[in-house]
Order: sequence, then structure tokens, then C-alpha cells
Amino acid sequence: MLTNIAKIDTASARKLSSGQVVVDLAGAVKELLENALDAGATSIELRINDDGGGAEIECADNGHGIAPRDFALVAARSATSKLVNFEELRTVQSFGFRGEALASLRELAGEVLVVTRTSADAVGARLSFQRDGILKSSTPHARSVGTTVTVRGLFDCAPVRRADLARRWKWHVSRALRTVQAHALVAVGCRLRLTLVSGGGATRRTAIAVQAPRSLRESASALFGHAFARSLEEVSFDLRGGEDCSLAVIGLMSRAGGFDAPGPRGGGGDRQFLFVNGRPIDAPRVSRCIGDVWRSVEGDRRGRPAFVLDIRVPPSAVDVNVSPDKRDVVLDDETGLVAALRIALHDLWEPSRGSFAGGRSLAPHVAPSTTPDTEAPCSLVLPIAVPSCVTSTATATNAPAREAMLVVPPTLRPTQRNSDTIAVAQVIALSPWQAARAHIDWNCAVAPARLHASSVFGTLAVQSRCGHGHRTVQIDRRPGGNVPTAALAKTDFSAMEALGQFNLGFLVCRLGDHLFLVDQHAADEKFRYEALWRDTRVDTQPLLAPLSLDLGATEELALLERRCTVERVGFRLAVNDLAPPGRRVAVISVPSARGATFGVSDIRELITLLDDDAAHDTTLPKLPKLHTLFASKACRAAVMIGTPLIKTKMTQLLDHLATLLQPWNCPHGRPTTRHLAHVPSLFTLHSPAA
Repeated sequence: MLTNIAKIDTASARKLSSGQVVVDLAGAVKELLENALDAGATSIELRINDDGGGAEIECADNGHGIAPRDFALVAARSATSKLVNFEELRTVQSFGFRGEALASLRELAGEVLVVTRTSADAVGARLSFQRDGILKSSTPHARSVGTTVTVRGLFDCAPVRRADLARRWKWHVSRALRTVQAHALVAVGCRLRLTLVSGGGATRRTAIAVQAPRSLRESASALFGHAFARSLEEVSFDLRGGEDCSLAVIGLMSRAGGFDAPGPRGGGGDRQFLFVNGRPIDAPRVSRCIGDVWRSVEGDRRGRPAFVLDIRVPPSAVDVNVSPDKRDVVLDDETGLVAALRIALHDLWEPSRGSFAGGRSLAPHVAPSTTPDTEAPCSLVLPIAVPSCVTSTATATNAPAREAMLVVPPTLRPTQRNSDTIAVAQVIALSPWQAARAHIDWNCAVAPARLHASSVFGTLAVQSRCGHGHRTVQIDRRPGGNVPTAALAKTDFSAMEALGQFNLGFLVCRLGDHLFLVDQHAADEKFRYEALWRDTRVDTQPLLAPLSLDLGATEELALLERRCTVERVGFRLAVNDLAPPGRRVAVISVPSARGATFGVSDIRELITLLDDDAAHDTTLPKLPKLHTLFASKACRAAVMIGTPLIKTKMTQLLDHLATLLQPWNCPHGRPTTRHLAHVPSLFTLHSPAA
């Protein structure tokens, strides 16, 4: 049914527009912080108060203040001092320019109060506004030069967002912290403090404290700790994006090279900051480029790189009016920027590939994984695909063929023949999509086999002979065909039948009409690994002297918020609330298990694990050092490749897999199970009816 087009009423239009400008707590904090920075503030005090289901935000600065003649337009929509017309957008350098921030906050919040004073005023003024942004009252109020904006009852007019804010308060606060961190990094010379208040004002905790840093490195040190700042190197790339556009990228990046190179291990992803002319942005292509070059040099042994990079371009070469939060931008030549940056990063990091730490052995080095196994779902979907067992004719004639050993239990051997080998009676070189037919004798226990074909694709047909009966099993390997899938649950391992060993390292198992290969070493290693986690008792060892921690303010806040979980792992903490941020926590006891020792690095890795919502309070995080220790012990004690196994031992390994939390791979990432084939008629080949 067609309806007439009607104009949306003014109040509804305001709400729709405001809901796009301020979408969450982090967005509200960003708008207030950017207004303070645009006002030329050198000291900013932020306060976030959990008022029992809602939120109260206060931002106080020492900027130039608001003149009395502008009071009526402070919360009016599309009113700003930074832009007069659209053409000026190509040269704007301030954070804000739309005049939407305070108007949107007033529309969504229960109350917005502004206290301000300029240097020309004898006394300040306290301003309150109606929901539509119209000035409601202006009264004298004592204040030094600057502005204080207080937002009370955030999202009072948006019930769904208010409920989400109350339900996921910690998550929203963490996003707000990252927003403040990004601005604090580039606000050189500005003193910035963020305080979190809870319990009706009973608990006040400083989350961020930056004391007017003189450089980007000092900002990084204040926010994330001295160790993190030392792990970064200063970079300055002069990139040319065209005749009329000069590109430059400056900032800090993780150092590459050397096994002992300092830097984040697996936790650099939350410390990746990009800016365009000092404005925090999201640039997925640039971040992906940096990550790709880093992995090409470092592999996966040091996780993701950390970086704080500012892309310097002329204001006319970037469009910042793309998204409501202004984090999405359009660069004049982003493709050229990414290509030039890739070359510059290769030039920076490539020489480090030949550097090694002194005193190191030249033996191959394998860095253990720092991320413990995560529980996978109880079922695994595997493609039914037969491993390729053919090689090209040219390859086969130039290299000796390898022998594959198949050990078959006596229960599967037909009794009609006495041959002790499985002979491949016929080897045929085939063109694509033709069939290779080979006679297989099922009376054997060991089968050396050689097979050559002219293509690795095609239809492989195996014709077997048992007595006087023959049957051909077709396995379609044509590319592009519809490959079915098989679902394997943990409980299916106990239902598998072990048929034998392949190369004394893999169990050939049958489940219905499917064949699976089970890695005997990986399977036994994973069983022993989970047993160590289950049975090992982690004791607490008191220290003779407290171990002081030099943490970033956000790291310290995360540690204090998860203090109960940290102490359940085995650490004991002492907190001095009077100490400056980053130095309030000391360790007085550490975990002790099977001779492993723990220190500051383990606390940092534990904080990284606790940043994951899944590890907050429901499950205990696995200490990376214990993971490495248990993985090594389990690997050394497990059944080795080359060990012959009897039928009962094979069955025991399969039964063990069925009891594991995560049976799909060993602690080092090696898969335990692979699907071999779906051959429903293979198991009737030796029957008389065949």
C-alpha cells in the first residue's frame, strides 16, 4: 500500500540526527575532549561517573572559554566557530567543524550544564539548556578561565542504549579509555587526566594521567609504561604522492629483528594508532599493509606490531567529513600512500632479518606460542578430500619414489592367499580425468606402493582383487566439483575403529564409511597436556621483597579491575592508592608450579589475556609460561613417531581424544585428525559377495 510522503517533525528529526553523532559512551567523551582541545586547552580533567545504571561525564579545561555573546548558540544545532561555509572544509584543521556535539548530547542526555569564563570576563557563567538546545538560564558562577561541561543521564532518551550501557559498562569504559589514549598521544604539551568514579563517589581511580609531555615518546611512556616506549623506534618516512601532494609518515613503531628484540608479544594489536594531521582515524588498508610487512619479516613469533603513526598531508588532500565520528576519511591517493609505505617499511625492517642476538646458538629456534589453547566447539566440520597420492611423470622419473608403509592388523587380512605384501600390479600414466587402475592384494601386512600419473587431478579408480571377486572404488578429485562435508564430534573418537598404522606415525581409523588419519603423537600429547592443566596444583610463593610494577595507567586499571581473577591464578597484589598512576601496584607473591618462576613479564602477558571478555571472570586464564612448560612436558612424554602400537593402545588413544576439551590440535597447533576418504564400498572388497 502506497503512503504519502510527509516531512518528519522537528523533534523526531533532531533525535534521529543526534543518535548518529553520539552512539556510545566513547563518542560522548570524544566530543567533549575534542571541544577542549580545539579551545586551546593545556590542562584537561575528564571524569566518568557510573551513577548506577546511567553515566555522568564531566570535562573541565583551561581553554579560552566562551564569550557571553555566544551563550545562546552553545547548544544550537549547526552552530560552530570553526567553519563558516562548506568550502572552508578543505582547509579546516580543528577536530570539530559541524556544530553538532553539544546539541546532540543535550538531545540524548537528561541534562547538560556548561560553566565557562573568558579572560575578559570578571566572573564566569553557569548555562543550562532546553532539550532543543535553546538557552534556558544563565547565572553567575565562580570559575577560572576555561570551560566545564557536565553531561548527566547519558542516553536517558534512548532506553535501548541506556540498557546496553549499564549491561556492558566495563566494555564501554574500555572503549572510552582507548579514545582518550589516542587523543592524549598527539596532544603534546597538554596535561590530561581521566578519573573513573563509582559507588556514589566512594571510589575514585585515575585511569590516565599525562603530565604535559614534550614529545610523542613521552606520551607513549606515560600511557603505556617506559618498557613499551623503549621498545619502539622513531620513524620518519618522506613519501611523495604526486607533484602537488607531499606525503609524510612520522611516529613510533615496534623494532624488528633479533630473538631478544623488545616489544609486545601478541598484544600489539591494541596499541596501533593512526592519525591524519593529528586526527585519530581508522585506516584498514594502512594497518593491513603494516601487518603484512611485519609478518614477512618477523613471522608470527612476536605477534602484531605496535605503532603510533601520523600521516601528514595537506588538508586539501583529505576529506574528513565522511562519517559522524570523523574516524573514516578519504585520502586523495590512498593506494599510492600504501604502496610507498610498504616500500619504506621493507627498507626499514629488511636489514633486521640478518641480525641475531649475541651468544645465541645457531640451532633452529622455535618460539613457543604465548597464547594458550582456547576451547573449540565440540564438533568439527572437515571436507571430504582424499590426499593427493600421485605425482607428475616428469617428477617421478627424476627422483626416487618414496615408500608408504601400511600396517594392517591380522583381523583385516583375508585367509585365501599367503602373500605377505600388497602389490601394485599395474602402474599406468594417465591423461587428466582418466582412471588409474591398480590391483591390490588384501592378504598383506606391509605394503610398499609406488604410483605415478601424468596429472594430480582426475578420477582415481582402485581395482582390488580378493579371491575371484573384483570391485572398483571411484574417488572423484576433479577440481570445482561438489565436495561433501563430514561432521566429526568429540564423542565420535570413541566410536572409531583403529584399522592400523601408517608409517608408524598415524592411525588409520574407520568411522562408518569414512576413513580418518589420527596423528598418534599429537593425540597423546594433547591428552597429557590437558591432564597437566587438570592435575597440577599451582601454589603461591611469597616474595622477600615486593616486586614493583611499572605499568601504563590503563594496564594498571585493567589489573585492578581483575584483581580477584589475578589472585586466583596465584599472584598476590599490594595496592598503594596514594602512589602515582602506573606505580600503585606491587606483587608480594607469585605462582609456583613444577619449577616455573614468574615475574613482571608474566603479569603483562596476563593483563593482555584479561583484556579478552571471555577471560574476565568466568574462566581462569592460562599463564603463557605454564602453557609452554606443559606443552613441552607433554610433547616429550607422548608416544613418538616411529613407535609400533598394538590394537589396544590405538583404541586407548582414540578413547582419550573423546574425553578432551579440545581434541582437534596439539598444544603447538599440529592437527590431531585429518579426513582421508569417503569410500562406502571399500569395506566390502574382501567379502565373498564382493
